[in-house]
Amino acid sequence: MAAISFTACSDDKVDYERGTWDANENYADIYFAESSKTVELDPADPLTTTLKVYRRVEHEYTYAKDSLGNDSITNDTIVTKLPKLTLKLDIVSNTDSVFEVGDAVFAEGDTVAIVTINFPKAEVGVPYTLDLQVTGADYVSLYSEAPATKLTVTRVKWNDAGFYLDENGNKVEGMCMFTDDFVTGFYGVDNVSYPIKVQERADKPGYFRLINVYHEDYPYNDPGDWDTSKDYYIYIDATNPKKVYIPHYCETGMSWSYGQFLISSMAGYYIAKDQAEKANDYFGTYANGKITFPKSALLIAMTGYGSGGFYNCNDAGLFTVVLDPTLNPYRADIKKDFDFSLDYEGKFISEQYESVTRAQLWKGVANNTTDKCDSVFAATYGTPYCLKSPYADGYDLYFTVKDGEVKIPEGYEIQATGDKAAGADIFAKISTMSTFEEGLINLVITFQNEDGSVVYGTSTETLKHVTYTKDMFLGKFTYWSVYSSNGKLYDLGMIDIVENPNAEDSVYVKDLYLEGAVVPARIDTMGGYLYMPSFEYLGIEEDEGVPYYIFTYANSGADDIKFELNDDGELVTNDLSIVGTPDLQNLYGWFMSTETTFVPDQADGARAKFLNRAAKYTQDKGHKGAKLHKSAPKNLKKMVRK
Repeated sequence: MAAISFTACSDDKVDYERGTWDANENYADIYFAESSKTVELDPADPLTTTLKVYRRVEHEYTYAKDSLGNDSITNDTIVTKLPKLTLKLDIVSNTDSVFEVGDAVFAEGDTVAIVTINFPKAEVGVPYTLDLQVTGADYVSLYSEAPATKLTVTRVKWNDAGFYLDENGNKVEGMCMFTDDFVTGFYGVDNVSYPIKVQERADKPGYFRLINVYHEDYPYNDPGDWDTSKDYYIYIDATNPKKVYIPHYCETGMSWSYGQFLISSMAGYYIAKDQAEKANDYFGTYANGKITFPKSALLIAMTGYGSGGFYNCNDAGLFTVVLDPTLNPYRADIKKDFDFSLDYEGKFISEQYESVTRAQLWKGVANNTTDKCDSVFAATYGTPYCLKSPYADGYDLYFTVKDGEVKIPEGYEIQATGDKAAGADIFAKISTMSTFEEGLINLVITFQNEDGSVVYGTSTETLKHVTYTKDMFLGKFTYWSVYSSNGKLYDLGMIDIVENPNAEDSVYVKDLYLEGAVVPARIDTMGGYLYMPSFEYLGIEEDEGVPYYIFTYANSGADDIKFELNDDGELVTNDLSIVGTPDLQNLYGWFMSTETTFVPDQADGARAKFLNRAAKYTQDKGHKGAKLHKSAPKNLKKMVRK
């Protein structure tokens, strides 16, 4: 709760005197119709305007009861006698003495006088100000209301400006293409674009006024939502193309449930308060024939909503005024202007999430040729691709490929993943260091919050064009393994992987290391993996007359030994070793392996291909002329675990 402190009143005695009436008896009680008035004239218009001056009168009313029992006025009688009166107005200030002010002449009985004000020497484009007041005890008192007014006159030549291209590509002059993010942003509805009239000051290039923006052409309006009695203008000062702003609040003439809409800008607000330094973050820009503003840099109000206060809008940053579309040609957008179709489905390996799933790659073809946007896009970015929902449904990642290099189109520098961390959305920032090959994509992605102030990690996310079936894991394979002590490659015999009829994703690995051994295993056709349990009993083998119990062993210490099915149909792992124990107490290394490959025994030459690779392997290891060993070397009692 906020604390409020009060200062005690002093006990000192204060003497007050009643105020005295300062006006004469029967004073005219003069007042102006408006405390201020702004007049904008075309240079061809007469150099004159008028002001209304009033004098108050005393009324006497007669009341009677109406049918509902309420008092209503039946007679209104002016009691005050109003003589003829000629009043000279006091000139407080007069820019360059340009104004010539006539008298306020009241005919007998009249309550209003029309004052003629001329300004024959006013120049075009210069604002002139006249301050007037009424003084004198015969006319006003200290208690009179509105005894002063300010008149501002500017002679301005407005010329039609801008154009847009109709559906046939024809120019329509004196118009611009307007995209609303005032009202649409405030109500959270779809943004709309439509042509409106626009003019530019002849003496002030870059100073525009948009005419009747929110009238019958506004798609969200119904008949009766806008005032047709006069024109309404939105003024935009783009005289400095890098510091564009709306100089003052503008009436729109559009009223819905909460009174008339008013619009302004944050930069204009601060400039009006002589706080120009605070406006720097809110200026718009005028470039390539288009006016834009930063997000939340514009203001909107409704006279009957929230006490008429202004609220930030342009939340999507989509407010635009396009005056010359040829300077700002249409740019193709991946999501809007391309049709996507499936290129392939493959294995998606996420380093960030330590997961393996299936994902689809879609390829885009342009469906829009406006301003040759398709060819411009292709020349700039190449071919668009879409990685469908890699982390969450409905959240796709877009990128392009040009000349074999990954590129990121404008507007797609960061993309939502659909995932969250500590309640905040996680975004993906794809690096151009990513690689794209036929059937293999490696996306280097930084995972961060929206503004990049928090980074969750950078990883390589891989999509491989491969599809796995159960049959790929079945059949006869030769068991090849590299012995860790001498680095030599050994042929450990033939194994047979067969189906487990009782489980869809289960198989048996037969004759692993020992003839007759049967090892249950499971397969993952999504990721292309075979999982064999660690410490699975294989059988008994003697060494120097001592029987040893033989087991599988995961070098990593994991519960399962993971094999990956590679592009050659081989099952490979660095995790499988064979261990033995004579007493089920002490565990000895039997065949400690650094690399194991199950090579399919097929007629298509896969075995021969592997043998050639294996021979090269032994040579690379310095074992020139070494033979491939047929069986495990004996006396391998190296302690693994005691």
